Amino acid sequence: MEETTQPQVVHIVHKSSVWRKFWIILAVLTLLCSLCSVLPMALLLLIDSSEASKNANSDELTYTFVGGKKSSDNKLLAIYIDQPILTASQDYSDNLFSTLFSDQYIYGYHIKDELMKATEDEKIKGVLLIINSPGGTVVGARAISDGVDYFSKQTGKPVYAYVQDLAASGSYWAAAAADKIYAEQGSLIGSIGVIMGPFEYYDKLVTLDGVGAANGITITYITGGKYKDLGNPTRKISDEEMKVLQEGIDSEYTVFVDHVSEKRNIPTPVIRENIKALVYGAQKAKSFGLIDEIGTREIVLEALSDKAGIGDDYQLVKFGTNTTLFGSIFASLKHGTTQKTEAPARVCKLCGKSLYFYGNPLDY
Repeated sequence: MEETTQPQVVHIVHKSSVWRKFWIILAVLTLLCSLCSVLPMALLLLIDSSEASKNANSDELTYTFVGGKKSSDNKLLAIYIDQPILTASQDYSDNLFSTLFSDQYIYGYHIKDELMKATEDEKIKGVLLIINSPGGTVVGARAISDGVDYFSKQTGKPVYAYVQDLAASGSYWAAAAADKIYAEQGSLIGSIGVIMGPFEYYDKLVTLDGVGAANGITITYITGGKYKDLGNPTRKISDEEMKVLQEGIDSEYTVFVDHVSEKRNIPTPVIRENIKALVYGAQKAKSFGLIDEIGTREIVLEALSDKAGIGDDYQLVKFGTNTTLFGSIFASLKHGTTQKTEAPARVCKLCGKSLYFYGNPLDY
């Protein structure tokens, strides 16, 4: 009797099928891991923005403790002028996004608003301007000075300026509005002057952004109004244009000199002929009358609190509140150092404006 052989069933598993399943599983796991890391961050951002919005819509002033005695009812308000000064921003709220992306500059009208708010709180006994800035726009610097004047006249309380490293040009304009100016040994003070530019001129331009042409490259502006293309890099500034620009700069310089002369009681000829638009170390600045004292932050705080009549019974605060872990971290990064974020290449918010500024606007 013949034996019948049962057919064998062979399962063939293609390697491509195995790898396809592997990559699908890996992609799913990667997506899950990403969601696990992103969702908590998004939740923290929403909480921070929600709290900032609630505080912005509230009439109650909120503060972050900086130093001194937390239990004290007396407040000394710290105002930080620690970046180049622009005039205004559409949004300078204290949420996380503004902290991350807006602290390359400070805004004159923001600080003016803070000083005006400070008049509403009787517990604020004085203001300390903490300065480390090369200055900035004319209007932004004046806004800070106007805010100081407003606070002083409305409250009669002291405002002191403290220079950490640099109070130059527009930031010195702001400092001059204070009742007294203290500066650290090693700091630089001054630059009482005005600058505009830079205006570039390409003589016989033959390349542009890596592109070259045998007979050069011509850039043409179609304009209505003579000299509308002021700043065109393919032609030199005319004598008439230069004359008009210089007259404007000279006018602003006179205003600057008169401001310092009035606030610091320095004769205008001394500013124009002796001090000029140079920056000086603390000792020389004091000899010129640009500052009152050389000292540390502790010294100026002691002097300010004594002037306010509160001794050592105070807490140093700044406006705003940190409501999340991220808010606290980034706020401490913002005011815990004097480092600045580099501006993107060729983005120059200070260029082409009349500035109370020390240095090269292209660097900012």
